[in-house]
Amino acid sequence: MNKRNVLGVLACAATAAIAAGNVSNALYWDGTTDTEGRVETGSNDDMAGYWYEFTDENDAGTSRFTYPSEIEENEYGNFFGPLVEAYGGIKAHVMLGDGYEYPYAGVGFNVWNAEQDGADISSWGGIIIGYESTLGFVAEIGVEDERNVTEYDNYWASVTKAPSGNQIVLPWSKFRQGGWGRTADLNYVLAHANAIKLKFQGTAGTSGNFRITSIRSIEGSPDTVSTPRPDTTIIVPPDTTVVPPPDTTVIPPVISPISRFTSDTLYWDGSVDTEGRVETGSDDLTAGYWYEYTDENDAGTSKFIYPSDVEENEYGNFYGPLVEQYGGIKARASLGDGYEYPYVGLGFNIWNEDQDAVNVSSWGGLVLTYESTGSFVLEIVTDDEKYYGYDNYKVAVPKCSSTCEFVAPWSVFRQSGWGNSYAIGATIGHVAAIRIKFEGTAGTNIDFRITKIRSITKGSGTVVPPTPIVKDFVSNSLFWDGAKDDEGRVNTGSDDLTSGYWFEETDEGEHGHSKFVWPANVHENVYGNFFGPLVEAYDGVKGRVKLNKGARHPYASLGFNVWSEEQEGVDVSSWGGLVIEYESTIDFSVELVTDGNKKDSYYGTYAASAPKSRNHVRQLVLPWSKFKRSTGWGFSVNKTSALKHIAAVKFKFEGRAGTVGDFRITKIRSIHGSAAAFYKPASSDLMAVKPVSLPTDSKAILAGRTLSLQGITDGKVQVLNLRGQVVKSATAGSSMDLSNLNAGVYMVRVVGKSVKFAQKISLE
Repeated sequence: MNKRNVLGVLACAATAAIAAGNVSNALYWDGTTDTEGRVETGSNDDMAGYWYEFTDENDAGTSRFTYPSEIEENEYGNFFGPLVEAYGGIKAHVMLGDGYEYPYAGVGFNVWNAEQDGADISSWGGIIIGYESTLGFVAEIGVEDERNVTEYDNYWASVTKAPSGNQIVLPWSKFRQGGWGRTADLNYVLAHANAIKLKFQGTAGTSGNFRITSIRSIEGSPDTVSTPRPDTTIIVPPDTTVVPPPDTTVIPPVISPISRFTSDTLYWDGSVDTEGRVETGSDDLTAGYWYEYTDENDAGTSKFIYPSDVEENEYGNFYGPLVEQYGGIKARASLGDGYEYPYVGLGFNIWNEDQDAVNVSSWGGLVLTYESTGSFVLEIVTDDEKYYGYDNYKVAVPKCSSTCEFVAPWSVFRQSGWGNSYAIGATIGHVAAIRIKFEGTAGTNIDFRITKIRSITKGSGTVVPPTPIVKDFVSNSLFWDGAKDDEGRVNTGSDDLTSGYWFEETDEGEHGHSKFVWPANVHENVYGNFFGPLVEAYDGVKGRVKLNKGARHPYASLGFNVWSEEQEGVDVSSWGGLVIEYESTIDFSVELVTDGNKKDSYYGTYAASAPKSRNHVRQLVLPWSKFKRSTGWGFSVNKTSALKHIAAVKFKFEGRAGTVGDFRITKIRSIHGSAAAFYKPASSDLMAVKPVSLPTDSKAILAGRTLSLQGITDGKVQVLNLRGQVVKSATAGSSMDLSNLNAGVYMVRVVGKSVKFAQKISLE
């Protein structure tokens, strides 16, 4: 027997024998009459029933509640009592933050006592909640020893959003587990319940307002509480004649002529898509984008549950980041109650967002590549589906645990028979959208991933931007430890003498005034290198960032080039991702900059979030799957291709003007590979190297804004600003035009094998 099911089986067989001992026969709370912030739970313990809050703080999360500012705790330290007195319920704003992969925040109360002993609440029959909320949430049954009983996968039921107020009835039959923890029998959980929790969860950045006004059990009521029920007797007036409606004849409309729009191409491959968009043969900018639809308009509660690590981009597009992350549309279809025929689906419009009709006869049918734990249907949606009675042509797609290809010629599509009937030949001349629809009984959950869709006879080739040419440079590992570094340089696997040096960038070129403020006791060395002395002093890159006005999007970054100062592209796929250690009072992002980022609109920048860590050095593991495309201009590039073109790694602070934060970056390495992969010469090797003797008259000569060298003919010449950033370079022996540099003090150095030369210059 599966070990995960042992506890549930035992509990089912012996619930009566191992019941908690404490029994509650009723639950009641009305925020309009409560002055203590306490629920009547049927327990005589003085600490039972008090409302409390809980968040993801213990999981390194930053989710939180914001309560009305005028509410303060009373002399007994009770906050919820004054809150419900003022607002007739628990009123607050919830904000789901970052830091934890599955953000959450909730309010709840213990059933029996503050020690959270279990109680048998089976006789309640379920719970009824009065509330108003701009977000959906879940009602959860806490169980005694939940770590071992459910592995925190508690039984829960969905509560839909209701901005204008609602009362929802949740019998115990509505409660179920999420399926990711230990399976437990519901009867056992109800016999050992220790708390009821109302929990908000979702993606970071989600926020909403709510007010919980009442909660009670379906069956029973406390002896001390009188809750007269309204008289629901229906009295039929005497001599009332019921007149049936007149018999009307429904005349089906005549189908429109074949559409003037024609599509010969349908193709989509999630493994190369970065936009969440299907090639449909239309040149309309709104065509082909994936979208979802549910039974919400029919009072249903069905929904999709998407992976929590995917968020919409700055253009509000969610499916682009989703397919980039998972090579297709991956989700769980959860069919809810509220509507007699629950459904949820996703689809795309063929011609435009106005759903104009398209003649797709030449497609021959559809080919779908997918994996799914349950069956679903593939639908052809016309531009006038309401005249069909919404009885669209469809075909059933069977479940498939592995990846399957399903071929459906037009001849296998059928109507269900309850709407108006039309011939398939006329229908495919009027197609507006293709949809994938999950339907069935409430409580059904289906996990799926759609990876490809195409037409049978056309569109077997893909229309995507050309794949960039992979560079010859490959780095197999990355390593830097600020406690051991004295150069301000990262080991990147490159043997170029300019690789890996730390530099800074700000929004100065965009009229911004953001800046870094470095420790006052650190100064550049004789070679114009500032970051070397900085990491020597602080075992890392330590500073303060100030975001100021001027740029539209203020930012300041520090980073290093992977292969060379020319920012040539490097294949870093084998790194597997990055591991960084840092402390920071504000959030920032870790960016992978491609070699064409500034000069070619084809390339994008991929970034991952690094949450603030105020009081300790945090180690953050960022596999490549955590990096999302952060730019939306031009053609996008698939992540697999982008990782073969990485020129630099940057730590970017951005946000509103006025933001100030302190930080220290102490380590960075690749997930795969190690410091051992890098050659570092021993001291004996260094002693064997004889420095090149430069002529005593070697010097840098500045004539206006033209720089030349005297007595030096070998090596690479670099001009650095006072923060150690290379702003100009050339080969020794040639002059350099510095006319594009700002006035100020710079360092000129020559980099070559065993060559040491450095000199300050001043530009007027």
